[in-house]
Amino acid sequence: MLESCDDAVQLRAAAWADVERRIRCVPEYADENRVQLAEEVVALTSLHPLCRLARSYRLVAVTQLIAAYDAAGLPLFSGVWLTSDIEPARLISPPVIEEHTGRLVIIDGLHRLFEAARTGRRSVSVVVLRGGLQRLPADTLRWEEVSLTDHKTSRDAKFRNLDDSVFRPIHKYIDLRS
Repeated sequence: MLESCDDAVQLRAAAWADVERRIRCVPEYADENRVQLAEEVVALTSLHPLCRLARSYRLVAVTQLIAAYDAAGLPLFSGVWLTSDIEPARLISPPVIEEHTGRLVIIDGLHRLFEAARTGRRSVSVVVLRGGLQRLPADTLRWEEVSLTDHKTSRDAKFRNLDDSVFRPIHKYIDLRS
């Protein structure tokens, strides 16, 4: 997300059209007739993780990002353009959530949401996808099942009952430099 905790970062609100365009780049979400998406403010307690490990070294950058949202007066994790002293502007989309059988499941953004919960936030902006979605690539979890680790781990270790054939490669499409 951020290259270094020493970077001076600034945020400015992104247009919803920019966020939607970026998320529609993910092949599983491209069909507007099959998959609907909307930015929503949700309670952190209503979200169900898929990933059971949060890497502690990634939380440093998330803490800096949360501070930048607060400084800019923007709703936490709403779509923004991020600029820093050393990087060109890039779009940061809200965490990606899919609704499955009435459950809001975290597909992308676990570290941001984990740190928000740890720091006492109650609600955040996310993108919720509904409609004709693929089945989930792993079992849904409760927040209590997510733990911190200092190590990189294999994808199999991070997910319970992972089916890699339906894993969504979100970062390949969303985390692009603009």
